[in-house]
Amino acid sequence: NRVATGGLGNESVADAVVALYRAGGIRRFFKGVGISVAGNGVEKFIYFFAYSALRRRLSAFLANPQLVDLLAGSLAEWCHLPLTMPVDVFLVRSGAAPAHESVIQVLRGAVAARGGIQGLYSGISAYPILCWKPGIQQLVFESLKSRQLISGRLDVLSSYQAFAFGAVARSVATVVLYPYIAAKVKVQIGLGKKAPGNPLWQLQQQVFVIARSDGFPGLYKGMPQELLRATLSAALLFMFRERITTTVRKAVVG
Repeated sequence: NRVATGGLGNESVADAVVALYRAGGIRRFFKGVGISVAGNGVEKFIYFFAYSALRRRLSAFLANPQLVDLLAGSLAEWCHLPLTMPVDVFLVRSGAAPAHESVIQVLRGAVAARGGIQGLYSGISAYPILCWKPGIQQLVFESLKSRQLISGRLDVLSSYQAFAFGAVARSVATVVLYPYIAAKVKVQIGLGKKAPGNPLWQLQQQVFVIARSDGFPGLYKGMPQELLRATLSAALLFMFRERITTTVRKAVVG
């Protein structure tokens, strides 16, 4: 996030690592890790519960399974945001906050920056666009899974296949929407340029600002690090989800 925002100069990854280490030692890299783990657990539980329910409902009146996966994956993203958005804001702002600031101080800074509780939901204007990221991810994963099961005449994916398909799905979704991911982070950290109009248009303006100031490559600054982090996370998530689903199904059906 720190590299992607460019808010502290044109730092390289190595410069950012050194600066963070000097600011707080090795503990600086794990600031907020407990909150991150809890937030991710809540997010994934709510998301996949909502995704499964929405997928069943949409399948009842939509014949196209790819469209079902895209819509269910995108709509499910909205279900966890009321609880997880403040966690996301904290994690983004804590990366730029002084090392000595506590969780409460970081959250107070977010509230003060926006003049109220809406500060805990800064960047939510990006989600009419960013909600499509998990939708694209589900679409790609389920499409790859379906093709593999049919062509290989299999009942379930292997752990390796689920891991690989999850990595590909997250990579595609990230590359497609990364400029908006970077713009959202800038808004959350307080570096976004304010523009007139509705919040969605302000987000688009932020993307234009990045493109004008840094050129096309600037829209994808920090993407390799995001791909490494998010792709590994998503690949492991899909792998474990497929294993757990298969185990539960066998236990229930026999």
